[in-house]
Amino acid sequence: MPGLRSAGSPWGIGTPPAELVRGMLGSASESNGVAQVVPLLERIQGHALLRQGDLWGARDALEASLTAARERRDSFEAALTMLSLIEAGPVGGCRSTDRHG
Repeated sequence: MPGLRSAGSPWGIGTPPAELVRGMLGSASESNGVAQVVPLLERIQGHALLRQGDLWGARDALEASLTAARERRDSFEAALTMLSLIEAGPVGGCRSTDRHG
């Protein structure tokens, strides 16, 4: 995602994108406006973690995005997240739920 480079962020110069999104997600329950964009924020978090090489974390964030989109009955966000999950591909040949069991 070209707009998410850490160097030129107006929200915190030098702050990695994953940390910025994590902060926004933390305030999602406090602000109804932010809560409405949780699927988007989780998807951005997933892409930032992919760029950092954290494949498991990325899949977890993308799955959280999909869950949030489905809870809000937001089929557009769900579709975008499913495309992101496809782009991320399988991690170690298995789904993320397999690592816990």
